[in-house]
Amino acid sequence: AALIRRAGWNVIIADDLSGSYEESPPSLIDLAIRDRRWCQGNLQHLKVIGGRGLHWVSRSHILTGIMSYLASPLWLLLILSGLALTLQAHYIRPEYFKDEFQLFPSWPRIDAERALAPVHADDGRSVLAESPRASRLLLQLTRPQGG
Repeated sequence: AALIRRAGWNVIIADDLSGSYEESPPSLIDLAIRDRRWCQGNLQHLKVIGGRGLHWVSRSHILTGIMSYLASPLWLLLILSGLALTLQAHYIRPEYFKDEFQLFPSWPRIDAERALAPVHADDGRSVLAESPRASRLLLQLTRPQGG
């Protein structure tokens, strides 16, 4: 529909048709097959979203379809991060009074150098390993698509 609209045609939804609907697949396997097909189609729209001449409404509809499948892994990472932070806060308790006779507490401090140490430890090897993938993604997103 986005490419039809880009070509200058109007796209309307015929909401007055009777008996036009899609039934659910008969089995769970068929449902998974259909969902995989839909996921593949929506992720293929990554190539179309950067095309020239698309209306912003079309881009937002395409992005909504793409994010319906990309948001799930991001949500899982968010949940796992929260779980890890909760476990850390529960099992690694800060010690406010380390010495036996200490008048003032030792408040926990965030050490940025130690926090970033794993990033600096590999001396950029992960950047070198991931740069071909990132550059390919940028190339795909910036290259004009369509006819």
